[in-house]
Amino acid sequence: MPIIESTYKPNWFYRNAHINTVLGSIGRKAPVLNFMRERIETPDGDFIDVDWVKNSFEPLVLRNEPSHFKSKLKVENSKLLIAVSGLEGNSRKTYMRGIMSIFSKNGYYCVSLHHRSCSGEDNRLLNTYHSGFTDDLRYFMERLEKENYYQEIIIVGYSLGGNIVMKFCGEEGDKINPKIKKVIAISVPAELGSSAKYFERSDNFAYMQKFFWTLKKKAKIKDQKFPGSFDLKKVLTAKTFNDFDENFTAPTFGFKSAEDYYTQASCKPFFEKIKIPALLIIAKDDTFVSPESYPFQFAEQSKTFHFLAPDYGGHCGFMPTDSNQTLWVEREALKFAEMKFL
Repeated sequence: MPIIESTYKPNWFYRNAHINTVLGSIGRKAPVLNFMRERIETPDGDFIDVDWVKNSFEPLVLRNEPSHFKSKLKVENSKLLIAVSGLEGNSRKTYMRGIMSIFSKNGYYCVSLHHRSCSGEDNRLLNTYHSGFTDDLRYFMERLEKENYYQEIIIVGYSLGGNIVMKFCGEEGDKINPKIKKVIAISVPAELGSSAKYFERSDNFAYMQKFFWTLKKKAKIKDQKFPGSFDLKKVLTAKTFNDFDENFTAPTFGFKSAEDYYTQASCKPFFEKIKIPALLIIAKDDTFVSPESYPFQFAEQSKTFHFLAPDYGGHCGFMPTDSNQTLWVEREALKFAEMKFL
């Protein structure tokens, strides 16, 4: 306890992990959302872009907007969802639109926090983001606290973003902002070293090429702006995540090696330090996530860390949608966000 028994029972078609993964990404009719972009200058001289959902609610936090936005709701009752995408993701991804849509329709303001270089424009500095880069989420939270508009905050992260949000909450520990009520992470490679190796399987080849298409393109841009900062040839010939992280992520972020990066950035060691209710959802057939990432034993002994491991779902899949165009995993996330804990 608390390992949660899964209610996800897809038909035979969606019991194929790759069908679920691919159709969850490109075969789903995701909700159409209207976004308002806000650029935030960071203390290190860079910027992060966030997209606020403009569906049924207007964001309260935008300083440059007319003050009448702030008068539409009672501030003391306001709730906010912060959504963090996976590797090379953004607010337009189907899973991001799906989670923000269901929360928005249930009374939450919603915002997508972009990783640096993933909002459509390259960031200013050499370093971009990685699986354990919690600085931007922390700075965004500090900014929200100063503005004091939101009284209840839920954080949701997918895949790499899920690793970030879990690690962030573990790093904060007892000092976490009391307005952050719950953290939810979906399809997370919580043990990065073993997951990087696990991802090298032949059935993941197409996914690897998809990620490398944008990652290597960005590396070329960084080499032009910061020549000699890393070995571009080795980066462009990388065939695995270990190769890429050894030759790009590690040198640009100051890690000793890919192994050092995986050790420091993995969220699994931080689970025991999370002091708020947490939910981790990973399908047992997720081909991106190593067996070492599944915290069955830890969850059994925890009172606040909840683990849900359905037999099927793929990676960020969990198809099909219901009559309201929502996924099972989105409904589970909302249900957990709304649960009352003593």
